[in-house]
Amino acid sequence: NYEEVKNQRLAIWKKRMQSPNPVFAFISALQYRLNKLVFGEIAKSTEQWEQVGFIRPLAGFQMVVACIYLSVLPILFFAAIALNYVVPFPQSIGMTSWVNGAFSMLFTIFDLGTGIAMIKYFAEYRIKNPAKAMQYVQFYIWFQLLSGIIQISLLVSATAGMAPDTAYAFLTWIIIFKLLTQFPGFAAVFHNIFRALQRYDLMILTWVLPIPISALFSFVAMIFIRSWGLANPVYGEVMGLSLGDIVPAFIGSWIYILVSILIFKTLGFSLKATFSAHFDAEVVKKSLSFGLRYTPGAIAPMLSGFALPIIMSIWLNNYLELTSLLAIALGANLLIRGPGYVLYSNLLPSISEAYTQGCHTLSSHYIDQAIKWSLMFVGGVLPYFLILGENIASILMPEQWSSASQYIGLAVVFGTIEFLSALPDETFKGVGKPQLFTAVNLFDHCLRIILLLYFVPQYAVYGVLYAYMIAAGTRCVLSWLLLSRFILKLEISWWQSVITPLLVMMLVFLVSVFIRAFFDTESARDGIILVGIFFLISPMFYLFTSMLGGFDDDSLEEFRVATRLNIVTRLMSWIPLLPAQFGSRVSPLHGRFPLKNWEEAQKEARRLTQDKVDF
Repeated sequence: NYEEVKNQRLAIWKKRMQSPNPVFAFISALQYRLNKLVFGEIAKSTEQWEQVGFIRPLAGFQMVVACIYLSVLPILFFAAIALNYVVPFPQSIGMTSWVNGAFSMLFTIFDLGTGIAMIKYFAEYRIKNPAKAMQYVQFYIWFQLLSGIIQISLLVSATAGMAPDTAYAFLTWIIIFKLLTQFPGFAAVFHNIFRALQRYDLMILTWVLPIPISALFSFVAMIFIRSWGLANPVYGEVMGLSLGDIVPAFIGSWIYILVSILIFKTLGFSLKATFSAHFDAEVVKKSLSFGLRYTPGAIAPMLSGFALPIIMSIWLNNYLELTSLLAIALGANLLIRGPGYVLYSNLLPSISEAYTQGCHTLSSHYIDQAIKWSLMFVGGVLPYFLILGENIASILMPEQWSSASQYIGLAVVFGTIEFLSALPDETFKGVGKPQLFTAVNLFDHCLRIILLLYFVPQYAVYGVLYAYMIAAGTRCVLSWLLLSRFILKLEISWWQSVITPLLVMMLVFLVSVFIRAFFDTESARDGIILVGIFFLISPMFYLFTSMLGGFDDDSLEEFRVATRLNIVTRLMSWIPLLPAQFGSRVSPLHGRFPLKNWEEAQKEARRLTQDKVDF
């Protein structure tokens, strides 16, 4: 009961505002206004978020795109300052990248897939047995807490005892601080709970809010710890920068936890009940069974990531610097993989909810629309940054980093291929077949390691990208064949979901070639202008899509409703929505290519909504 919880919480903070202590009264006033804002926003959209359908994952996707619009220029500004004045040594990022890659594998093994299992089974039982769904949350929390304590204790002791006597002694403190960022072991709990609830607005909010605070703290920490390293030659500037990069992650994780707790309690959930241990043996058995089938596939990327610096260190002399340059180039993939991954990962609970209740038409509709929106996004981003990405990167980055720009084009192509194989992965997990996810992932990354051994000695960093593209492309084809053959009979709206986005991609490609031919890039200002041009013309992607028949009345209304589900997209909905609506009104192709099985999918969604049992 949001209204009851709201009134109780606001009454508490209003009473505290009367405190004679001015500082306490001021903080209470801020809390009162923050709670009023949060409660008001949640109450306004709660009923719509409870409606089953593609609107929910689409709303989360649109929120991420809106956040990119708002943050890209500040990110470029701070990145330019950091790379020019704060992090002049590529080796420092290479050191932290190596540690992150190595220990991510260990953390994933210790997790045993319990987070993904919780999301899958929570969504499955949410409709008719919410009490059972909460037991999976409780088991996940306690498993993470206990396993986190064990892994931190063992690994910190082992690192402190053994690493100083090896060739990797210089990484000892970086490893220890990296391990300590895992405390208290359940930083991702609330993120996964919001994802399981399909409250993608809150999931993204708790993910985005701590980033600027953590980034600012990291920025300051790098400056001071670099100075400390300079004053202590036994450690040095590079070590200081690496520690300054990794230490603030501990602060960031706690900021994330505190923000998540505030929002979680605002939803009306009890922390005491959530952290209780009332799960039974069946919950433990199903969670661990799912996790054991999922974990080998989850650690596969870490295996190839762990092998990469070893292979590069054998054949390439300056492998730490080249690893940093490769990491910068692959970072460009976030433009594609970030929003797209959110859309795909949001489908895991949605598909689990629908598929396990026998709503296969609705499940197929989710996949159909996810293909459409992901190709629409890729169609706008890929051609522009494939043609102009190297120009933008080379003039925005300082000289010691600018050589990374030559890898941007291939890195974006690889990111696109890998991204398109992520939708079958989430479907395999959602329908309870994580062994298929594991099979294709192990195949992909074992093939990458084999290809790295062949390509790296001949082509250096380019060889890494060649190996990645070939392996990811093979895996993409295999994943889609397995999905269509063994999981679902896919009903794809070919014109709306595939042909129209590809036509738009061709148009954006031509526009990008035109810009490159007639726009000189000589200074950092020109690079910022090119990024600005992309965001100015991006609404045209929706215009082109609608004019080519990429929206019918049903999909356009679904789009409109999705933009109203959270305050961020409500404020920015005019950017994509007005061009799409205008193009639909003037296009002779509008309505000629309707979505397949729309009515049947919506009938199944309404049935699931009606069957829901309240917590």
